[in-house]
Amino acid sequence: MVRAKVSRSQAGAAKTTYPVVFAHGMGGFNNILGYDYWGDDYGLFVGTTCKYTYDCNDDLDYNQQSFVAQVPAFQNSEVRGLDLANDIEGYLASVGASRVNLIGHSQGGLDARKAAKVLYQRKGYTVVSVLVSVSSP
Repeated sequence: MVRAKVSRSQAGAAKTTYPVVFAHGMGGFNNILGYDYWGDDYGLFVGTTCKYTYDCNDDLDYNQQSFVAQVPAFQNSEVRGLDLANDIEGYLASVGASRVNLIGHSQGGLDARKAAKVLYQRKGYTVVSVLVSVSSP
């Protein structure tokens, strides 16, 4: 296995501790004809935890939890964002976490912003610790 060099700025960075929630874009799906929306080039889910610590990138905790949210594929971000917030609340309750890191792809990035705001309003504290938007408008 080839490992990337860790830069000095990464060397002291904290590992991710909150569960990661993935939000798909418009027309998104969980799995269609064997293709996983959040899969990599090898067909592995990008959120799969590492089996052994040496399999992990040094920036990840090998006990990292992740969840793929499912919202209506063809709706506006108001509807999808509310549904995403509900999914995240249910997930938080099931794993006993208080915060999440949220990754949204395409329209999922807009949905994630809506969900983060709704969760803050409902809970009274910042539920989404980190929000990453990938190829979002």
